[in-house]
Parts: sequence; structure tokens; C-alpha cells
Amino acid sequence: MSTLKLGPVGGTGGEEFDARPPGSGDEWKISQIELRSGKRIDQIEITWHSKQGDSKSSPGFGGQGGDRSEVLVPHDDYLTKITGTIAWVHEGETMRDQVVSLRLVRRSGAGSEEEYGNPGPVPFSLECPEGYQILGIFGRSGKELDALGVYIDRIPE
Repeated sequence: MSTLKLGPVGGTGGEEFDARPPGSGDEWKISQIELRSGKRIDQIEITWHSKQGDSKSSPGFGGQGGDRSEVLVPHDDYLTKITGTIAWVHEGETMRDQVVSLRLVRRSGAGSEEEYGNPGPVPFSLECPEGYQILGIFGRSGKELDALGVYIDRIPE
């Protein structure tokens, strides 16, 4: 199996980050996403679990602002879509585009009603084809999440 990339969407601020899955989609899957959000998406962090019961977490990408939320992905479900919005935000005397809201959707459809951050004017969707799951993330962050992309792979049979 080969892992594919979708995106990134968003701006060019901050520094690049990369949170690839610790192993193949046959062995590892996302079990939790931790977000910090307020007016925007301040931080995102991923936790994976293996079939053997091991877990690994990425660092938190972004800053410490906003309120903390955990999104759990049950062992029999998979993260399959991240939607959200992008907006122009002020940074000092300049403006830049940035991810300002996110929704995390599982294969079961759960999660689509919960939106983190405040909606902006430009929607985006990082959606897996049928039979695929999101296994990791990449993008750019500084004090907040600037850009987001996803790694996808097949759902194990």
C-alpha cells in the first residue's frame, strides 16, 4: 500500500510540519485528534493506536491559545474527511490566509456537526475516496494552524 497526500489548503505563514503515521494503515490508525481553538484553529495534535495496542502521538502543531477539545475515533471507525474554512487574518500590519475552522468526519458520519474555530468565507474539503482513511497530517503552523493537508491510505480489510 502506498500513502497518498491531499492538500495542503491554507496559507504560507508559520513553519512546515509533518505527522506521518508511525507505520502502515494495516497496523496503525488515528484514534484521537486534539484541537485548541477559539476564533481560529490554534493547534492540532494526532494520536495513533496500533493493532497491538501501542500508541504514539505527534507534537502539537500551533500555539497554546483557545480551548482544548478531544475528538475520539473508535477502534471500529476511521477518520475519512476534514472540512473547514480559510480566511484572511491580520498579523501585525499584514494580512495572510489561514485555516480558521475545522470539522472532522468519521466513516460512520459522526463528527460532521461539530465545528471548531469560527467559520471563514472560503470552504475546503479534504475527503478520502471510498475505502480510504486519513492516517496523518502535514501543513504549516506558527502561533496558529496556517495550512493543513492529510495523508491517506486504504482501510484494511
